[in-house]
Amino acid sequence: MLRLGLFFIAITIFSLLTISIGAAKALLVKAFISGPGSTIDDQAQKWHQNYKDNGDYNESWFFIVHTNDGGLLIATVYITNLGLNTFDAGYDIAYYDSKGKFAKCHQEYSCKHIRTAKTGFDIQIGRSHIYKQNGNYHLWVDEAELGLDLILTPELPAHQFGNGQIKLPDKKFFALGLNTPRARAAGSLHAQNITANLAGLAQHDHSWGTEKLPTLLKRWQTLRIFSPELTLILYDQKLSDEYNNMRVQTGLFVVHHGNNKKYDLVSLNSFQYLPQKMRREPNSDYEYPTTITISAAGGNYKIQGTIKQSRFLDAVDVLSEISWPVRTAIRIFYAKPYCLRYFGDYQLDIIKENKTTKHISGTAILEANIYN
Repeated sequence: MLRLGLFFIAITIFSLLTISIGAAKALLVKAFISGPGSTIDDQAQKWHQNYKDNGDYNESWFFIVHTNDGGLLIATVYITNLGLNTFDAGYDIAYYDSKGKFAKCHQEYSCKHIRTAKTGFDIQIGRSHIYKQNGNYHLWVDEAELGLDLILTPELPAHQFGNGQIKLPDKKFFALGLNTPRARAAGSLHAQNITANLAGLAQHDHSWGTEKLPTLLKRWQTLRIFSPELTLILYDQKLSDEYNNMRVQTGLFVVHHGNNKKYDLVSLNSFQYLPQKMRREPNSDYEYPTTITISAAGGNYKIQGTIKQSRFLDAVDVLSEISWPVRTAIRIFYAKPYCLRYFGDYQLDIIKENKTTKHISGTAILEANIYN
């Protein structure tokens, strides 16, 4: 009994120390501080090669397009040290049409297949090319199972939240910026079972850092709305136990004024993102919100309303390309990352300070990235 008592005392002390260390780490986290937001130059958008020798380095360029005919393209190009082989690169592409068909492409390449320009944003990985030319962003892919030619013409300038980083202890960080919060998309996609016109509205962001995302994050929920009257992007992040479950919120909303290209942009570091109903997704066994109320305010405006799931798209198993024994070990001892993607119907009010209200409705794009 004495040994059992000592064992439980030791466990209690260890737990308290773990909580104390997590609380201490949380106090050292500084998330997107120093100002409401700013623009980003081309040098910040390119590949940050100076971090490639860091064992926890990861960097990605993310493209999302909501097409005029109701489809959705999500493409991520990445360079990382987090794979089973040191210093990997590749891309993941998924397209979902409005009728339930989809096409996917996952490719990995070694570092010898990375080529980049000495200046500016221009990177080739395997049979892909991302670059900026004449103010437009381009993504080109030519694989056997999928071809893609995408051009984004920005309607809003590049945007950085505060100083652009979550600064972490031990000089670690996670950086995030919007190369374009809203762009006009054009191009096409073709795969074995589907051909798509990519005309629509889009967003392109860029992140890089020196902390493994499953170590940094427990959950990352994203909401995107592109309407004639409003651009809304909300990132709601819950950090891991190691960082004391700290909550980090960033985002922006843009109120557009007709076709004259005038707008009011508000950068956010807090907002209300409140789940009202939850659903357990069977493949991942994770819960995610199917009904959400939101509220965000800044400048002369307040945005508030409700989003309800209208169509579930996908439960992406991030570890699906890894062999079963290794995947099982990672899930048991480290993380079980999934990305849940779905559409939602939104009902929102745009309230100006003089109390005038404009009601809008449409389709929102939602993602729940869950790591643990």
